[in-house]
Amino acid sequence: SYTDDWYRTGSAQIGSRTFPKSLYDNDGTNYSAQPAQNNYALGRQCTKFEAYPGPMTTSVNSGAVTFYFYVNGDRVQERVVPTRTEPTIMSVDITNAFDISVGSLSPKARGHAAWGDARVLCYEEPQTRS
Repeated sequence: SYTDDWYRTGSAQIGSRTFPKSLYDNDGTNYSAQPAQNNYALGRQCTKFEAYPGPMTTSVNSGAVTFYFYVNGDRVQERVVPTRTEPTIMSVDITNAFDISVGSLSPKARGHAAWGDARVLCYEEPQTRS
């Protein structure tokens, strides 16, 4: 097995921790009721997703961000994280998943929401639908 480090944005500071690799869910303009979401087709057998979700320290208000995780279209985990709090790891079992989605909703936080150190644990063999 091996670990895929997923990142699109480079560094993110969440609380007092800096994550060199991260996913951004929110570009700072999403302060309506519309969620930001990233969708992924895995294409191989994976077992676990891990990340440290949280509002980046650049968030301007003291609101909270709701982070959520979907596996094959079903919401399997959700976490509400207030701004300016220390991140804790979110671990999700993705065994038998073909598609996963990570997202956030921050109607009052007005800032960046990030998944610090996002990674998946996968096998090297491609997975096919039956």
